[in-house]
Amino acid sequence: MPTGRVKFYDVHKSYGFITPDDAKEGDKDIFVHFRELKASGLEFLREQQKVSYELKEVKGRNIASQIKLLAP
Repeated sequence: MPTGRVKFYDVHKSYGFITPDDAKEGDKDIFVHFRELKASGLEFLREQQKVSYELKEVKGRNIASQIKLLAP
């Protein structure tokens, strides 16, 4: 299961991004949508929180799903 840190999450726009721990320069951050957070039992994320997640393809784009908070 990949891990990373929350780059940002906007509760008003209902989305954010996770920077994978194994990201190399030029790699894209992972998109997080409110629906996936809610399905994971979470309501919001804070910047720099450590998380694990699964990648899920939606409309040809990878997004984070099954998101879990990890100890810092």
